[in-house]
Amino acid sequence: MRLLRDACWLAATLFLPLPHARALSPATEATIREALPPLYDLEYAQARGRVRRLIEAEPENPYGTLFEAGALWWQADNEFEIFKDSPALESLFEEDVRLTLERGQALLDSSSSDTAKAQALFAMGIALGLRGQWHLLNDRWLRAYFDGRKAVKHLDNCLRHDPEFYDAYLGLGLFDYQADRLPAVLRLPALLLVSGDARRGLERMQLAMEKGRYASAQAAQYLTTIYLRDEKDPQKALEILRALRGKFPQSPYLQYLEAIATHRLGRFDESYPLIRNLIDKLAQDPQLLRRKLLTMVCGLWDGDCLAPGQPEAAQLWLTRALEREGQGASDRRTLLRLMRAATYDMTGRREEAVREYEAVLASPEFLNVQELAKRCLASACDREESLRQLKSMALTP
Repeated sequence: MRLLRDACWLAATLFLPLPHARALSPATEATIREALPPLYDLEYAQARGRVRRLIEAEPENPYGTLFEAGALWWQADNEFEIFKDSPALESLFEEDVRLTLERGQALLDSSSSDTAKAQALFAMGIALGLRGQWHLLNDRWLRAYFDGRKAVKHLDNCLRHDPEFYDAYLGLGLFDYQADRLPAVLRLPALLLVSGDARRGLERMQLAMEKGRYASAQAAQYLTTIYLRDEKDPQKALEILRALRGKFPQSPYLQYLEAIATHRLGRFDESYPLIRNLIDKLAQDPQLLRRKLLTMVCGLWDGDCLAPGQPEAAQLWLTRALEREGQGASDRRTLLRLMRAATYDMTGRREEAVREYEAVLASPEFLNVQELAKRCLASACDREESLRQLKSMALTP
């Protein structure tokens, strides 16, 4: 289910003007180009604010609301602990999907060109896919099935009107891959009617990455996630990721993913400097680091963030990083020790956790970690408490 959910935000960014497009205004392309960097930079509100200008300027354009819905979805998936307690954001997402379908249908009904019809069908298909994933998140399996089936139908029709609409292959490829690789989400007998082909799905996403006019970066992000988590092929993920980072060099999330990929390849000497540089860079603005930790810790996981196995893996990396840092006091060392202490707490090693928290308290102040250490000394920072702390930091203005 995670693959279906985590992928959809990017599919919603594929509505930029496509080859030979005439139905969408130049403002659409300009707005999305401005909104994508902050989205990759995990500045969700900033990205939505830039798209909101397009929504207000062109209220009949289905792509403004589609992108906003996609950005909201990615935030919900990466920061579910926040989103599930934010009914206003959920309502905005649902309204954006409704308006995208309504405006897409109006464009489809009023257009005579194949290009415009393809654009409308694409917007509607991705909007339905987003809503389908929303139903999955809330265990509404039958609704998810019907929305997913309609989404694929719209994307197929999009390609019939414009066979060179390569961006559509990303959405089709994702559904293809999901249906084949993750049958556990198909909870009802009716859902078993959905068939997939994982190899074809990967090929379709590769095609979107190579030939999509505006979907190339998004397809690369999807493929990176799939190769890291589902295909267990970090080398392939790394190849794609490094090209993607060239387009968004300031993205802390992409840098974090590269560190994960190199670590999974057993190349700690490459992974460690990436995280070290990331901490140093973000520490120049502590509030930025605090807000982004939740996505970076939980962004690759389903609702199982910090579940058994994950703290242990982080613990091993943190121990090696602390050995590399040496014994001298440093901001990085303070933060790394706090994180390792939390992994000890989450794995039942309370005595070791206490020693680490005490060491943090004896270190120079950095990012308010001493306050966190005091809280964890008073009461163990197990999984629930650690998630609560991450959520609190992400909500810090």
